Amino acid sequence: MNFYVISCGYRAGGFSKKCIDSVAPSYGEIDKHIYVDDCSDDDTSTVLRRMPFNKHLDIIINERRKYKIRNIIDIISRYGFGPEDVIIVIDGDDWVKEDCIEKVISKYKSGKYDYIYTNWEYSHNQEIGISKPIPNDDWNPYANEWRTSALSSFKVGLWNKINKKNFLDISGNFFKVACDQAYILPMLEILRTENNGYSRVGFINEPLYVYQFNENPHRLRLSENGVKDSYLGSVSSKFIRHRGFIP
Repeated sequence: MNFYVISCGYRAGGFSKKCIDSVAPSYGEIDKHIYVDDCSDDDTSTVLRRMPFNKHLDIIINERRKYKIRNIIDIISRYGFGPEDVIIVIDGDDWVKEDCIEKVISKYKSGKYDYIYTNWEYSHNQEIGISKPIPNDDWNPYANEWRTSALSSFKVGLWNKINKKNFLDISGNFFKVACDQAYILPMLEILRTENNGYSRVGFINEPLYVYQFNENPHRLRLSENGVKDSYLGSVSSKFIRHRGFIP
């Protein structure tokens, strides 16, 4: 079992360095931090090119936008991860607290889990996020409230079980928004079905992940297009839930 961090950023600017710096203390625990600049049109690629070389850090600068899900697919294919390998997802302009990654890895090493998530907090006011434990084995990930968000992590074997049609929007394209729900909800449904409940899902009820929401002026939700993007996110989320799991 090897551990990898994947970060996909767009217009992350200096927050890309903050993300990478927060993972760096865990380089002894992880094999790679793979950071993707998804064809940003700001100074993100410049910031990344100035990062000092480290064998645990791979930087990929896309020449065209792929968005989160397609980036994860391409990275899994490129690196040839095994089914027991674990991917920890940290968005490219977010960061994690001290010991976050070590706590996640320790929980995986117990051998009990295929998906682990943590609680989180907003960067601008430290308000605690919405992540909560799954209440019972009858909880339906598609019908009930969204509570299994950042930090997300999963075994590659679980990812490989997802029918890739779950990743496609109504037009047959990879989702550009609501990406977390597009891949996390199928994982939870698979684990619930295979195990008659959520015994293979782990939760760390500490705000170990810092969600950068209001501080980056280049985030799409804060730009001139922000209202449109927020609307698209809401529509995509509703579509994912209404369509349900595709086996």
